[in-house]
Amino acid sequence: MKVSLGTATAAAMADARGKWQVTLAAREAGGPFTLHVAGSSGATIQDVLVGEVWICSGQSNMEWPVAACVDLRPSGPRPISRRSATSRSSMSRRPNRKIR
Repeated sequence: MKVSLGTATAAAMADARGKWQVTLAAREAGGPFTLHVAGSSGATIQDVLVGEVWICSGQSNMEWPVAACVDLRPSGPRPISRRSATSRSSMSRRPNRKIR
């Protein structure tokens, strides 16, 4: 497998079960970038942003969608690029590799 994000590239071999992993060098926040994955099959993901990711969770009575925040002033020299997603609530006794 070969993966590229902007000018960074990495390669890996899949194991017997088809699992593989690559690590790209840390980079400054920015984007949007295009992520290319090539191998026996491939994929391209457009509009990828790099930077801080905040994951917030709590009890159901603490729910407050990010979209409801109206005063999102930048805390530094760059403007804030805000994206949000909501995942389905679920419980597990083991780590879950898939967020739905």
